[in-house]
Amino acid sequence: MQRIARDKLGVTEEEMDQRLAALSALLPGLEPRLLRAPPELVARCCAGTDVIALRLLRLKLIFPEARLERRASALWGVRALC
Repeated sequence: MQRIARDKLGVTEEEMDQRLAALSALLPGLEPRLLRAPPELVARCCAGTDVIALRLLRLKLIFPEARLERRASALWGVRALC
């Protein structure tokens, strides 16, 4: 999965690892789901970690008490954020 996603993005293995780490920091608990996710989705999410961070911040402003990490970590939530 990582190799295919990395190839789609055209990045090095090290850069892909950094992007996955950033994605995991934004959405704790996501890693097990990423292993089963289509490589296209993983590539799209890794390409847009800045967009995901912005969307999470906006949602947190609207719903300050919400535990967005849990909801967004669900695969359907990841598709919506990416």
